Amino acid sequence: MYAMESFIGEAVARYQRFNQAATELLAKIPRLSPELIQQSCQALAEMQQRLGEDQEHFFTLMEFFGPELLETAAIGEFQRVLDCSIHTLGVLHAELLVYRRQFEGLG
Repeated sequence: MYAMESFIGEAVARYQRFNQAATELLAKIPRLSPELIQQSCQALAEMQQRLGEDQEHFFTLMEFFGPELLETAAIGEFQRVLDCSIHTLGVLHAELLVYRRQFEGLG
């Protein structure tokens, strides 16, 4: 079970870095060029790809460990950081749509 908690701890740290990168991009959008925004979004997409691989690995481990896994403290932290990621991406998506409309209005 220690290996599972270690895996979850590492996944939580990756999600936290992802959230931080997305939050930083949100704060910088008004000052960035479209090219830099695109590069930042690409970097986030690559991070998200890795997180998707973590999720697949997590689900496999969940099948192996069964209900015992739900009783660990680490699973709550994983759920919180996952929820935060989903929220942050929703906010970022909305902000990018606003920026896109404003940018297209200038052209």
